[in-house]
Amino acid sequence: MAVKTSMTAEVQWNNVKIAKIRDISLDISRNTVDTTALGEHDESAVYGVRTTTGSGTLLYDPADTTTVDLMNTILADDAVASDSLTIVLDTANNKTISGTVLLTSTSVGVSTGEAISVPVQFKVNAKPTATF
Repeated sequence: MAVKTSMTAEVQWNNVKIAKIRDISLDISRNTVDTTALGEHDESAVYGVRTTTGSGTLLYDPADTTTVDLMNTILADDAVASDSLTIVLDTANNKTISGTVLLTSTSVGVSTGEAISVPVQFKVNAKPTATF
């Protein structure tokens, strides 16, 4: 008999759970640097810079202070990367991916009778951390 395990995930902004979020994705990629010497016949490379970007869709709720804080960050005039984003993969076992982020773009979509959706895109500033 197989035992089913149940995991609960959540997303946190500045260490507070975002109450209403539809989805979030994270893309971690690494560039390569060509190290092929003159006269060699085969290309060689080493790892270069890591880039971590992502996107998500918030469901705007004026009663959720975390969502309101995030919206205010999007419209803020300061350029300080002091906001942290944590994707909690498994709340029971504290498995997370987190980092300091810069919000790079957003839009607001409203459909009659539907929740207000706020797609956001972000870039992680420096190396993300994780516990698996």
